[in-house]
Amino acid sequence: MIHLLDKQTDTILAFLKKEITAADHEDSLKYQEFFDFTVRIGEKSQYAKERNRVIIQGEDGFFQEFIIRQTEKTAENVYVKSDASYLDLDRQRIIEPITWDGQTLESAAGQIITGTEWQLGTVEFANSRKVTFEDYQGAFQALKQIATLFESEMRFRVEVKGNKISGRYVDFFRKRGQYRGKEVVFGKDLIGIRRIEDSANIVTALLCLGPEKEDGTRISTIVVDEDALQRWGRKGRHLWDVYEPESSDQDMTLDRLTQLGKMELKKRINSLVKYETTQAVLDSIADWTMRKYFWPTPSGLKTCITHLLFTRKQELTRLREACSISRRKNMSLGISSSTKRKMSANDLKNFRNFMALR
Repeated sequence: MIHLLDKQTDTILAFLKKEITAADHEDSLKYQEFFDFTVRIGEKSQYAKERNRVIIQGEDGFFQEFIIRQTEKTAENVYVKSDASYLDLDRQRIIEPITWDGQTLESAAGQIITGTEWQLGTVEFANSRKVTFEDYQGAFQALKQIATLFESEMRFRVEVKGNKISGRYVDFFRKRGQYRGKEVVFGKDLIGIRRIEDSANIVTALLCLGPEKEDGTRISTIVVDEDALQRWGRKGRHLWDVYEPESSDQDMTLDRLTQLGKMELKKRINSLVKYETTQAVLDSIADWTMRKYFWPTPSGLKTCITHLLFTRKQELTRLREACSISRRKNMSLGISSSTKRKMSANDLKNFRNFMALR
């Protein structure tokens, strides 16, 4: 069910269910979240208009809010595109360049969202750190910065009471989601899988620059990988890039900068491999009602995919679901390694059954 709310009062204007003909929700670790849907022309479709709010309930039971940014109308339908409402935090408050010493994640986040429509929820971090904002930026960008600084991940949610939103909350977790032992198998619930290899960002050497000091100077160093040079270089020449750590530590030592540079280079000397899968939601199919698995968010969530000769276990980086029609989930998994295993008779049977269904 989809709730449509007034853009100024947060009052629920309509509930949409049978009026919806298509719906598509995507969430990612990069906080690029949208919800697009199609509603039949009728009495309720009048409320699907720019800047009105949309609320859906996630599989974890929490409500998620979106702001309509674009509509397209035909004689039969209204096509709606909406973005997560937390992105609008950048319009609610601007954070000036400032340094906060001895801040906990809770205190820093609390200061950032002061004066906005959002409030702090669960925070799984107690240590204190120095927080520096070097440039003017919106509140959402500032929240992302401190989440990175404190090595945390954010979850945005809303609470509904009666026919209105009663609160908007941002939570900070070490990791959102958890591994629940879910195995996705060809011939049962794995509809398709695609392997994507991206070599656009490969380098064999980095010029590393430390944070700028008060006098305008910066330390620098060079890190190289000779093995990567043999694999990727042309005529003995390195592939270069500039690396600047996401840190405001003006007292960073050369050893620390070198260490960070080597860690970054290690990530850049190989192609980025990503797997995209399409999974059927078995709890919506007869005789599979007892096999419902909890998929709260992409971040932190892990899945095991059995695919012919390979078994893979990786964290999801993006989750896209066709919410109300086909009951499918498209998942993107990050850099993966594979372990070969011999194809069993059951694997072959599952694969043949899968091909017969296509």
